[in-house]
Amino acid sequence: MIKKILVAFDGSAYSRKALEEVCDLVRCLNAEVTALYVIPKIPPHAEPELKLPSLDPSYLGFLRDQGKSILENAERIAEERGVRIVTALEHGYPVDVICKYAYEGGFDLVVLGSRGTNGSKLLPLGSVSERVARVCKKSVLIVK
Repeated sequence: MIKKILVAFDGSAYSRKALEEVCDLVRCLNAEVTALYVIPKIPPHAEPELKLPSLDPSYLGFLRDQGKSILENAERIAEERGVRIVTALEHGYPVDVICKYAYEGGFDLVVLGSRGTNGSKLLPLGSVSERVARVCKKSVLIVK
């Protein structure tokens, strides 16, 4: 039985659709929902293997504020649908953070949009969605 759902929410149209789907689903399941925003440790288009320098602290503060605003939007979306959610703001490599947060938090399902705010529209999945589906130890639902 699905009791805890983690929604990776980056503010994109795809993550909004994922959250909307979860709000519809949660009415049937009576599950707890958490929306997670991950502040990327490096620019989203770069690979962790490149070992780029960490973000400047002042820029990180800007990203933290932006993340809070994005999560407030997630709360509004859920509230409009009569669903209460918990929000979480983390910092790191998005794939690693999402998978670790899901595992350590005891989530039953991870839901994310098929793509985020970056990347080619020609590919069926964004890099984060594809990697989370591949490496996460929890069940993953990708919403188009």
